[in-house]
Amino acid sequence: MIATSYLKKMLILLIIGLLGVSTLVRADWKHITRGGDTGFDVYGNPSSIRKDGNLVKMWSIKDYDNFQNSGEIEYLSTKTLEEYDCKGELTRQIAISVYADNMAGGQIVHANEKVGIWRPVSPESVGEVIFKFACSKH
Repeated sequence: MIATSYLKKMLILLIIGLLGVSTLVRADWKHITRGGDTGFDVYGNPSSIRKDGNLVKMWSIKDYDNFQNSGEIEYLSTKTLEEYDCKGELTRQIAISVYADNMAGGQIVHANEKVGIWRPVSPESVGEVIFKFACSKH
């Protein structure tokens, strides 16, 4: 009886601790915008921003309302490292990980670390909102 009560208390403390850690993990992610026909929110991590002259790198998460499909891959979020040329208004992808669960959680179902080519930031797009967020911290 005493052992059962002790185990219940320990389980409750463990759950509270895990919820606290989850909150801390998400604390660095700031909501940037909502967008897309598929329904998603974009979060940026200001503490991940790295500057080098006019160039800025930042991690972001696209968190989808519903499962997305790409070939045989089904996912709910992506975590991307982008590089921005704040003066030239250009962007390129450095790395991306695709996750089974929301907020870059669960199993990584795909990853790519091939550096993309520089592309102009599309006006009035979700990409432009992310670009402005990253470069405003510059």
